[in-house]
Amino acid sequence: MKHVHLLHDSHVAKQDVDLLAMAEAFVASKPIRPEPSWYADLLEQHSAEIATVVAMWFLALRERLSGIETTAWLNVLLWYELEELLAESLAPVLMEAGDAAMRRQSVEGNIPVAFVLGQTRIADWAHEKAAQEARLIADETRLALYESLTALQDAGWSDEQQRTFLLENGVFGLNRRYAGVVVRQSLANGEQEGQRRGEALFQVRGELITTGNAVDAVAFGMAVAAWLWERDGYEVVKTWFAQIDELTCPVCRSLHMQTVRRDEPFVDLNGEHHNHPKAHLNCRCFVQYDARREEERFLEFF
Repeated sequence: MKHVHLLHDSHVAKQDVDLLAMAEAFVASKPIRPEPSWYADLLEQHSAEIATVVAMWFLALRERLSGIETTAWLNVLLWYELEELLAESLAPVLMEAGDAAMRRQSVEGNIPVAFVLGQTRIADWAHEKAAQEARLIADETRLALYESLTALQDAGWSDEQQRTFLLENGVFGLNRRYAGVVVRQSLANGEQEGQRRGEALFQVRGELITTGNAVDAVAFGMAVAAWLWERDGYEVVKTWFAQIDELTCPVCRSLHMQTVRRDEPFVDLNGEHHNHPKAHLNCRCFVQYDARREEERFLEFF
């Protein structure tokens, strides 16, 4: 196994402290509901379903790793199997969330849509999105395990010590950045400190995967309804609404109240393009779609 040394300089130590503080604040805080309430309700309902899929996948991952030697943990075929398992489980719940959002957007806009056509588009997106997410999550998790095993091996830990620590403290399910923090803390301050950090970061990663996918699915479903309106002869525009308070970031503040055509992107202060939220992790923004017939626009001039 090629050795990958985790850095212990002051810059990395400061990054660890900052990340750990953010993770603890994230776990301790209650999520702030975005507006409008129907959008928040959709997110909460489908986040619960996605969270179950994510939790079950992490459970399956732990069980698979528990049943084999650490030398087999990085087997490519094992990770292909795990990746496929996650994609197959995630696709249906993303599709369900997108379909519900499309239907609710139709109700809110008081304009019916061709549900069958919309469902086909959402199904294609859900399977593609699930495969993409599964690949990213599996690859990042496998690399995190590789670097963690290597660092602990370099520190003189036995195979059994590595196995116990990584499986019992949530490190087996972390991404590379989070796993690096836990391993460095454990080597510098003892296993008990690493255990506390590992459990917190494991919870954070699960919640970020869940909320990110929920926002993506609901936003896509709403966008499909707007696409169907346009297909039926409506002129459709979209407006970005940020939740303006002390937590609003500069990016979302710069997007607030921007109105563009349905097929055009929003542009933030950095010149980055966004078709709909999320602009970043934990984004609380909302896009409102407005549709009107071409003849309604024509009558404005008389």
